Parts: sequence; C-alpha cells; structure tokens
Amino acid sequence: SFKQYLTMVGSMLKQGLSAAGLALALGLTAAVTMTTPAAATVVVPTTITYDFSGTITSVDDGFTAVTVGESFSGSFTYNPNVANSGTANSAVYDALTSLTVTIGGFTATSSGPAELQVGIPGGGETTDRFSVVSDTSRGLTSNSVDGFTMDSFIIRLDQDAGTLFSGNALPTDVTLADFDTSGVFFDFTDGIDPGASGTLTSFAPAAVPEPASLALLGAGLAGFGVLRRPRKA
Repeated sequence: SFKQYLTMVGSMLKQGLSAAGLALALGLTAAVTMTTPAAATVVVPTTITYDFSGTITSVDDGFTAVTVGESFSGSFTYNPNVANSGTANSAVYDALTSLTVTIGGFTATSSGPAELQVGIPGGGETTDRFSVVSDTSRGLTSNSVDGFTMDSFIIRLDQDAGTLFSGNALPTDVTLADFDTSGVFFDFTDGIDPGASGTLTSFAPAAVPEPASLALLGAGLAGFGVLRRPRKA
C-alpha cells in the first residue's frame, strides 16, 4: 500500500541510505508497479499494428509486373474496439485505420475503412478465420507499374480445428504460428484484371516499447552505478 511505501522510504532515510541507493529503490519499485497490472484489470489498446511478409506462389499468365518467388511485406493498424456489423459466426469490422503493402515496384496504401473479418465455426463457417480485406472501394490506392495498379489486397488465415478463438471479437495477439494455412491475394487492373497470390512467412503484432517503465528502471540502475562507484583515497 501507499502507507507501506512511505514507511519503506522513511526507513531507508533513517538508515542513512545514499541518494543513489534511494533512486535505485524508487526507480525499481515504480518500474515494477507500472509494468504489473492489477489481476482484475483488462486494458484493450485503442490501436494494434501487425507486420507481415510473404512470398508470391502464383501469377496469372501474361502478367509480368509480379513474378513467382517475389517477396512482399507490409503492415496494418486497426481499432479492436469497433463494433461487429456482420453476424455471430462471420463478424465484420470496419476497423482498419491504415494499411501499407509493397510488392515489386508496387506500393499500395489505405486509411480504411477496410474490413477485418473474424469467422468461427457455425452458420456456414467451418474454421477459425481472420481476414483483412482492402480494395479501391475501401480506399486502397497504389502507384502504376507497366500500366497496372493494385486494386485489391486480401489476407486470409485459417485454423482448421476451430479452437483458436473463444468468440468473434477482433484478435489482439495472434501470430502466424496459431494458424494452419495462410493466403494472400492481389488483384491488379488495366482492363484485364490479372492477379497474383502467395503465402505468409511472418505475421505478428509489431513490438511496442514501454518508455515510461524502462526510463524509471534505467534511472534506478544509474543510481546503483553511482552507489557502487569506488571512493577516492
């Protein structure tokens, strides 16, 4: 409790603990306090960012702007608190706030509202499914390569057993290893609408630093360094 915390500080001062030692104790205590949430508290972030990468495995005949074996990569950010506008088993969320994907000379971006989809077994769904769907009608834009532009981009991940999701809420911490299959689908347009598809090699939430707690921990360790510094003779 706060009272016990003050008692600890007072005891340190009575024992003649140096300012550096006190900084260490306070820094470590604050860091632990800030990084250990209460057991009953569940904090849902306002945005989540995923990074992904993969390899093209199939390209429509006659389309040369993308080749088999070519790598692609990107990221997307979404709000996990958006309400479901679909059904119980095929949930739809207009939750995307930004998306970027690069393949070859193409770079496509979107600021939404693209769809995120969560499927759970029942009502026509047979797997646990997580999908990202973006196209020109949902804000997707790209540069032109050889007269082609990207007009559709889809990520689909499936877990066959249907045991990954406990409900149809947007996931916040799944990774590629949680799913059995992945598919990524690109459509391009110049009048003939060629396409390409591939599989993911990585898919995971972007790392989020914790600057406040790390700064406090660093201050405490800095104090420890001062405390251990040998005195001049």
